[in-house]
Amino acid sequence: MDRFNKVLSRAKFVAEVLDAVEYIYTYLLSAPNGRVYDLKISGRGLREIQKEISYLFQSKQAPVRGFVYVAWRDRPESYKYVGKASTVDRLGLRAHGKLANAVATATNLSLLFPAWSGEDILLGVEASIIRLIEHQTGSLPELNVRPERVPFGSAREELGRFADFFSRLGDSLNPDETKEMS
Repeated sequence: MDRFNKVLSRAKFVAEVLDAVEYIYTYLLSAPNGRVYDLKISGRGLREIQKEISYLFQSKQAPVRGFVYVAWRDRPESYKYVGKASTVDRLGLRAHGKLANAVATATNLSLLFPAWSGEDILLGVEASIIRLIEHQTGSLPELNVRPERVPFGSAREELGRFADFFSRLGDSLNPDETKEMS
């Protein structure tokens, strides 16, 4: 039974990773107005980075809506922090300790604009990005203290159907044992 529980636990994790991919694809990558901006920030001060971000919004290159941000290094690949902002004002680098700390050692800052910026969608994109980073690297981004909950999707729904099927199959193979447990 211990081996089965390990396999089931791994299957749940993989299903959640697949749900994360599905969520990002649906709300960011395939959405007609989903956008991703990557800024090279290596060796630049907080004020200079903040000016560039502000210019993106003022010049209307970036949509004026909520977004998810990822501070990361490309060599060696590491992820410093993933967060979300419901408005551009929320991204004040001096006011946000974890993001300011992450930017100090990151080489890139990615701004991810899902198609819609409701709080639930921003949370879903943030959670999905964190889950994919954890899957890729084996750990959360350095300054994120816990994973967020990836929205339930078709992979976990399908896994639930498999679990129900195997439960019914087990019951039908051992009908006497099922009656004794009732």
